[in-house]
Amino acid sequence: MLLGTEDPSLEYNRGKFIHFDDVSIIAKSKKALLVDIEGEEVWIPASEIHYKSPIQWDDAKPDDEGTIIFARWIAETEGII
Repeated sequence: MLLGTEDPSLEYNRGKFIHFDDVSIIAKSKKALLVDIEGEEVWIPASEIHYKSPIQWDDAKPDDEGTIIFARWIAETEGII
């Protein structure tokens, strides 16, 4: 089980979003990003990426790295938290 971190700056969304550091972009489709989170490949729909996330679907490219903030339910469904 990997551990993401709830972002304290997202106080009004407490519990709904989670962020992961050191994420690598593997691929990009018309509606999602395939990311590597500590060795786990996860598709994240563009609509579930928080608007304050440093990594955004519209400007992401394969091999980009950074922090991503997205809906907690995806991390729970994928078993990474």
